[in-house]
Amino acid sequence: MNTDKYCYRVIGGVVRICNETEDGRRQIAAFPGTGDLFGWTGNRHHACTAEAATDVLLLRWPRQAIETAIIDDPETGHQILSILFEQLAAVQNHLLLVGRLHASERVASFLLKRAEHYERNGTRSDRIPFWICRRDVADHLGLTVETVSRTMNAFKGRRLIDFVLNQHVEILDRPGLEQIAAGFGE
Repeated sequence: MNTDKYCYRVIGGVVRICNETEDGRRQIAAFPGTGDLFGWTGNRHHACTAEAATDVLLLRWPRQAIETAIIDDPETGHQILSILFEQLAAVQNHLLLVGRLHASERVASFLLKRAEHYERNGTRSDRIPFWICRRDVADHLGLTVETVSRTMNAFKGRRLIDFVLNQHVEILDRPGLEQIAAGFGE
């Protein structure tokens, strides 16, 4: 099956979108979750791989059907264009995030963005299901696993977050995390 012919929507679970260098280093570009779309390309070839980070249920659309719908229904085209603009903004924000100097800013921003994602989907946003390992977080943020662990433990020590049964990260002090993510409150 040629997967380049399809686009996907996450119905349930989380996917990791990643790329690996020839020497084995991995960069995770995004973690699409419930309600998110991925697989849109301009050249009909996927530059990244998609892997299930959790149990995942996907809806697959043939790219040709989407292109036809865009032509036949301008409202559908407008909605898809809005989604693509939103995804482009997310990529630009991620580039800024990875370029920041402080690990604490990156980790705080990551936690807040995950909380926002769950909030958009109607889930309790102060308790984030922690479905990925710290290596995935490190590969997403351009940090080492040790730095992610130290930073999250420091946040716990400052009562910004807590770990709930090793399955969730609970945000205890959202304004405090927001200050760190903005570059203040280090």
